[in-house]
Amino acid sequence: HKEACSQCEDSFQVISDLKTLAEKAREREGITDTEEEKFVEVDVEIDKCRQSLCEYRAHIVQKKVEAKFYREEIQSLATNEAVVICDFKMKINPLYHREAMK
Repeated sequence: HKEACSQCEDSFQVISDLKTLAEKAREREGITDTEEEKFVEVDVEIDKCRQSLCEYRAHIVQKKVEAKFYREEIQSLATNEAVVICDFKMKINPLYHREAMK
């Protein structure tokens, strides 16, 4: 979709809320070094989650753009033309890196 929606915004809001709660808990007085290390780990994990969400959403957008391109390509084919699609990394590349079978 073209405009931001509440579902898209909510997914990032959950991550922001988690980060805020973790920061508030970390600001407590008297936390031990072990607890401090855990907060650092939690902070890193929350950042990873945010990055993963951004990458996932970028992937979805890329797939939609590619799908539109492929539709247009297929519609523009002449009757005697075809399109061959192959996953290079999974199908072609492994051919050159296989172990010899004995």
